[in-house]
Amino acid sequence: MPDAHANFAISAVVTAPSPATSGTSLTVSSGEGAKFPTPPFNATVWATGTTPITTNAEIIRVTARATDTFTIVRAQEGSSARTIISTDQIMAAITAKTLTDLERAASTTQATSYTFALGDANTVVESTSATAINFTIPPNSSVAFPIGTVIEILQYGAGTVTIVAGSGVTLRSNGSKVNTSAQYATAGIRQRAANEWVLSGDLA
Repeated sequence: MPDAHANFAISAVVTAPSPATSGTSLTVSSGEGAKFPTPPFNATVWATGTTPITTNAEIIRVTARATDTFTIVRAQEGSSARTIISTDQIMAAITAKTLTDLERAASTTQATSYTFALGDANTVVESTSATAINFTIPPNSSVAFPIGTVIEILQYGAGTVTIVAGSGVTLRSNGSKVNTSAQYATAGIRQRAANEWVLSGDLA
Protein backbone atom coordinates (compact mmCIF):
# COMPACT_ATOMS: atom_id res chain seq x y z
CA MET A 1 0.00 0.00 0.00
CA PRO A 2 1.38 3.45 -0.85
CA ASP A 3 2.59 5.67 1.98
CA ALA A 4 0.51 8.56 3.27
CA HIS A 5 1.44 12.06 2.15
CA ALA A 6 1.29 15.60 3.53
CA ASN A 7 1.93 19.01 2.01
CA PHE A 8 4.70 21.23 3.43
CA ALA A 9 6.04 18.41 5.61
CA ILE A 10 9.40 20.02 6.29
CA SER A 11 11.31 20.84 9.46
CA ALA A 12 14.79 21.02 10.95
CA VAL A 13 16.60 18.36 12.93
CA VAL A 14 17.10 19.56 16.51
CA THR A 15 18.35 16.30 18.03
CA ALA A 16 20.48 14.26 15.66
CA PRO A 17 20.72 10.46 15.66
CA SER A 18 23.41 8.96 17.87
CA PRO A 19 25.70 7.78 16.42
CA ALA A 20 25.20 10.35 13.69
CA THR A 21 25.75 7.90 10.83
CA SER A 22 23.82 4.94 12.21
CA GLY A 23 21.46 6.11 14.97
CA THR A 24 17.82 5.25 14.53
CA SER A 25 15.94 8.21 15.97
CA LEU A 26 15.94 11.96 15.55
CA THR A 27 13.86 14.89 16.76
CA VAL A 28 12.50 17.74 14.65
CA SER A 29 11.61 21.26 15.68
CA SER A 30 9.10 21.53 18.51
CA GLY A 31 5.53 21.11 17.36
CA GLU A 32 6.46 20.31 13.78
CA GLY A 33 6.22 16.52 13.95
CA ALA A 34 2.50 16.93 13.29
CA LYS A 35 3.27 18.43 9.88
CA PHE A 36 4.43 15.01 8.68
CA PRO A 37 2.20 12.17 7.43
CA THR A 38 1.31 9.13 9.48
CA PRO A 39 4.23 6.65 9.36
CA PRO A 40 5.56 4.78 7.60
CA PHE A 41 6.93 7.22 5.02
CA ASN A 42 10.24 8.14 3.45
CA ALA A 43 11.92 11.48 4.06
CA THR A 44 15.01 13.23 2.78
CA VAL A 45 17.56 14.71 5.19
CA TRP A 46 20.18 17.13 3.90
CA ALA A 47 22.53 19.88 5.00
CA THR A 48 20.85 23.22 5.53
CA GLY A 49 21.63 25.89 2.96
CA THR A 50 22.27 23.36 0.19
CA THR A 51 20.34 21.61 -2.53
CA PRO A 52 19.94 17.90 -1.70
CA ILE A 53 22.07 15.71 -3.96
CA THR A 54 23.56 12.24 -3.57
CA THR A 55 26.67 13.53 -1.78
CA ASN A 56 24.95 15.61 0.91
CA ALA A 57 21.56 13.97 1.41
CA GLU A 58 20.14 10.71 2.76
CA ILE A 59 16.72 9.17 2.33
CA ILE A 60 15.43 7.64 5.57
CA ARG A 61 12.29 5.68 6.38
CA VAL A 62 10.26 6.94 9.30
CA THR A 63 8.60 3.93 10.91
CA ALA A 64 7.11 5.61 14.00
CA ARG A 65 6.53 9.10 15.39
CA ALA A 66 6.12 10.17 19.01
CA THR A 67 5.24 13.87 18.90
CA ASP A 68 8.44 15.32 17.38
CA THR A 69 10.67 12.24 17.66
CA PHE A 70 10.96 9.95 14.65
CA THR A 71 12.11 6.34 14.66
CA ILE A 72 14.02 5.83 11.43
CA VAL A 73 15.69 3.27 9.17
CA ARG A 74 18.78 4.59 7.46
CA ALA A 75 20.07 4.69 3.86
CA GLN A 76 16.89 4.05 1.90
CA GLU A 77 16.32 3.94 -1.86
CA GLY A 78 20.00 3.53 -2.68
CA SER A 79 21.13 6.55 -0.67
CA SER A 80 24.11 6.37 1.68
CA ALA A 81 24.08 7.01 5.41
CA ARG A 82 25.60 10.38 6.20
CA THR A 83 26.46 12.30 9.33
CA ILE A 84 23.14 13.84 10.31
CA ILE A 85 23.54 16.88 12.55
CA SER A 86 21.21 19.30 14.27
CA THR A 87 20.16 22.11 11.88
CA ASP A 88 19.90 19.64 8.97
CA GLN A 89 16.70 19.91 6.96
CA ILE A 90 14.21 17.03 6.81
CA MET A 91 11.30 16.78 4.39
CA ALA A 92 8.78 14.13 3.39
CA ALA A 93 9.55 14.90 -0.23
CA ILE A 94 8.71 13.05 -3.43
CA THR A 95 11.22 10.27 -4.03
CA ALA A 96 11.47 7.47 -6.58
CA LYS A 97 9.44 5.28 -4.22
CA THR A 98 6.58 7.76 -4.24
CA LEU A 99 6.26 7.54 -8.00
CA THR A 100 6.81 3.80 -8.14
CA ASP A 101 3.98 3.30 -5.65
CA LEU A 102 1.69 5.29 -7.91
CA GLU A 103 2.67 3.25 -10.96
CA ARG A 104 1.94 0.00 -9.17
CA ALA A 105 -1.82 0.17 -9.23
CA ALA A 106 -3.38 -1.67 -6.35
CA SER A 107 -5.53 -4.68 -7.12
CA THR A 108 -8.41 -6.43 -5.40
CA THR A 109 -9.92 -9.84 -6.08
CA GLN A 110 -13.57 -10.78 -6.28
CA ALA A 111 -14.95 -14.33 -6.36
CA THR A 112 -18.64 -13.39 -6.74
CA SER A 113 -20.67 -10.73 -8.54
CA TYR A 114 -19.54 -7.29 -7.41
CA THR A 115 -20.48 -3.61 -7.61
CA PHE A 116 -17.56 -1.24 -8.01
CA ALA A 117 -16.71 0.97 -5.03
CA LEU A 118 -14.91 4.29 -4.80
CA GLY A 119 -11.70 2.58 -3.69
CA ASP A 120 -11.54 0.74 -7.02
CA ALA A 121 -10.80 3.95 -8.91
CA ASN A 122 -7.57 3.67 -10.91
CA THR A 123 -6.87 0.13 -9.72
CA VAL A 124 -7.23 -3.42 -11.01
CA VAL A 125 -10.20 -5.57 -9.99
CA GLU A 126 -9.62 -9.28 -10.60
CA SER A 127 -12.25 -11.98 -10.90
CA THR A 128 -11.16 -15.33 -9.51
CA SER A 129 -14.53 -17.00 -10.06
CA ALA A 130 -14.74 -20.33 -11.89
CA THR A 131 -18.25 -19.44 -13.06
CA ALA A 132 -19.71 -16.40 -14.82
CA ILE A 133 -20.23 -13.30 -12.66
CA ASN A 134 -21.20 -9.64 -13.09
CA PHE A 135 -19.23 -6.51 -12.29
CA THR A 136 -21.68 -3.62 -11.98
CA ILE A 137 -20.98 0.08 -12.49
CA PRO A 138 -23.07 1.97 -9.91
CA PRO A 139 -24.81 5.27 -10.69
CA ASN A 140 -23.06 8.48 -9.71
CA SER A 141 -25.76 9.10 -7.11
CA SER A 142 -24.54 5.98 -5.27
CA VAL A 143 -20.79 6.19 -5.87
CA ALA A 144 -19.36 9.53 -7.04
CA PHE A 145 -16.25 8.50 -8.93
CA PRO A 146 -14.06 11.41 -10.06
CA ILE A 147 -14.58 12.09 -13.77
CA GLY A 148 -11.80 10.35 -15.68
CA THR A 149 -11.65 7.34 -13.36
CA VAL A 150 -10.25 4.21 -14.98
CA ILE A 151 -10.77 0.69 -13.62
CA GLU A 152 -8.98 -2.31 -15.13
CA ILE A 153 -10.78 -5.64 -15.03
CA LEU A 154 -8.92 -8.97 -15.15
CA GLN A 155 -10.68 -12.30 -15.66
CA TYR A 156 -8.20 -14.42 -13.73
CA GLY A 157 -10.64 -17.28 -13.15
CA ALA A 158 -12.40 -19.42 -15.74
CA GLY A 159 -15.74 -17.60 -15.36
CA THR A 160 -16.68 -14.88 -17.82
CA VAL A 161 -17.07 -11.38 -16.37
CA THR A 162 -20.01 -9.35 -17.65
CA ILE A 163 -19.76 -5.61 -17.09
CA VAL A 164 -23.22 -4.32 -16.20
CA ALA A 165 -24.46 -0.72 -16.26
CA GLY A 166 -26.26 0.17 -13.07
CA SER A 167 -29.49 2.16 -12.96
CA GLY A 168 -29.13 5.34 -15.00
CA VAL A 169 -25.62 4.45 -16.22
CA THR A 170 -24.77 4.46 -19.93
CA LEU A 171 -22.10 1.94 -20.90
CA ARG A 172 -20.55 2.26 -24.35
CA SER A 173 -18.35 -0.30 -26.10
CA ASN A 174 -17.35 -1.31 -29.61
CA GLY A 175 -20.07 -3.60 -30.92
CA SER A 176 -21.91 -3.32 -27.58
CA LYS A 177 -19.66 -6.07 -26.21
CA VAL A 178 -19.76 -6.37 -22.41
CA ASN A 179 -18.18 -9.78 -21.64
CA THR A 180 -14.53 -10.65 -21.13
CA SER A 181 -13.39 -12.94 -23.92
CA ALA A 182 -11.55 -15.70 -22.04
CA GLN A 183 -9.54 -16.56 -18.95
CA TYR A 184 -6.77 -14.00 -18.36
CA ALA A 185 -8.52 -11.43 -20.55
CA THR A 186 -8.30 -7.82 -19.47
CA ALA A 187 -10.69 -4.95 -20.07
CA GLY A 188 -10.97 -1.40 -18.86
CA ILE A 189 -13.74 1.07 -18.13
CA ARG A 190 -13.24 4.83 -18.28
CA GLN A 191 -15.70 7.38 -16.91
CA ARG A 192 -16.41 10.17 -19.44
CA ALA A 193 -19.22 11.84 -17.51
CA ALA A 194 -21.04 11.33 -14.25
CA ASN A 195 -23.08 8.40 -15.58
CA GLU A 196 -21.29 7.60 -18.84
CA TRP A 197 -18.57 4.95 -19.08
CA VAL A 198 -16.63 3.49 -22.01
CA LEU A 199 -15.58 -0.17 -21.98
CA SER A 200 -12.72 -1.54 -24.09
CA GLY A 201 -10.28 -4.43 -24.13
CA ASP A 202 -10.47 -8.20 -24.63
CA LEU A 203 -14.23 -8.47 -25.08
CA ALA A 204 -16.65 -10.93 -26.59
